[in-house]
Amino acid sequence: MTPDTRWVQTGYELFAADGPRGIKVELVSKKVGVSKSSFYHNFKNPENFIDLILIEHIERVRTISVKEKNCNRIDPDLISILLAHKTDLLFHRQLRIHRHEERYARCMNRADSIVTPGFISVWRRDLRLSLPEKEWNRLLDLAIENFYMQLTDSTLTFAWLSEYFSSLRKTLVSLASPELLVR
Repeated sequence: MTPDTRWVQTGYELFAADGPRGIKVELVSKKVGVSKSSFYHNFKNPENFIDLILIEHIERVRTISVKEKNCNRIDPDLISILLAHKTDLLFHRQLRIHRHEERYARCMNRADSIVTPGFISVWRRDLRLSLPEKEWNRLLDLAIENFYMQLTDSTLTFAWLSEYFSSLRKTLVSLASPELLVR
């Protein structure tokens, strides 16, 4: 792992855990095991560093998106991918929490635009509901907001995700009119 990669990986994990307040030069430097002056030599300032970890998030979301396309079902296929990308989900949660700041909102929206089509595709196959694309997007917006409100390091388990998606499935199917159910 190169020094820059260690910095970015460490910053990414700290942001996932504590959001922007986790990105303190002293803390990142200590975790990497290098002096603060080395941080400034590499990144000039914390703002440049945060830009790099936001770029890292977009790259990780692209990886998730590629994996999603191979999913047939939410449980266990998608859940397994989500668990393999636990830090990425927690990072994205922090973006949602701090979306009132433009740079985080921009990154969140870009990441969502990358991952949403694959998720909707899996969701559509799994739920077997015939809805217009616009409706799928509305349902996803509601489900995602609720999902991230409940998401924590301790809730992000196979059992919790399985129950969450099962409950969501039951709710949506019960609300759907019979003609929307795909046979």
